[in-house]
Amino acid sequence: MVEQAQRVCDRVFIVAKEPQKYSFMKGVELLKDILQEQFALAGLYTALSHTNQDKVVVLSADMPLIKGELISLIWERSKDKITLFKVKGKIFPLFGVYPKGVKSALEEYLKGGGLRVMEFVEKVGYEVVEDVEPFSYAFINMNTKEDARVILEIRNIMKEIELKILGMTCEHCVRTVKNALHSVGGVSEVDISLHEQRARVKTEDHVSFESLKSAVESWGYKVVDEV
Repeated sequence: MVEQAQRVCDRVFIVAKEPQKYSFMKGVELLKDILQEQFALAGLYTALSHTNQDKVVVLSADMPLIKGELISLIWERSKDKITLFKVKGKIFPLFGVYPKGVKSALEEYLKGGGLRVMEFVEKVGYEVVEDVEPFSYAFINMNTKEDARVILEIRNIMKEIELKILGMTCEHCVRTVKNALHSVGGVSEVDISLHEQRARVKTEDHVSFESLKSAVESWGYKVVDEV
């Protein structure tokens, strides 16, 4: 999850009661919970207190399949309200964007003894993002052994293919190629380097190099080889 966040975020923070436990992680800033109690809203309060930005992306540590594309999507869709994902009728309050402006309301809620994230979110108001395909599998919380088994199965059936692509000259080209690759059934993640003229594609095992090549070349670009 941290790697996915680092792909699309300028800065990544880990908020924890004992942040020193995560000192082995590179490229992240560690924040100690401001409040003594250990609960989800305490972490949110710490993040909002620390940031100098207008809003923050909040990610739950128990969602290891989160993708950078989803982080970018909800950031781009967010405006002045809390913005959360809604998948198959379920709201995910710990994967969303929280504007710094809700900090004062959160302080009042906590002073009143409030502890529940959804109760707070409903109190201040929120918006949802529902179009999460092809990443619906990413919304799995890992809290039990069965959850861990399912997540490992998903990861085990994924493979990675790298393509050398000629003809990309701008960000519009990058978006076109990314959309072309995502149009292939079984593709779960696409990361493109315009500078290197390469695409890294994470797919289900049945997806072939030829199917990816065909999708890209249908838009006029040239795939020269598989890296």
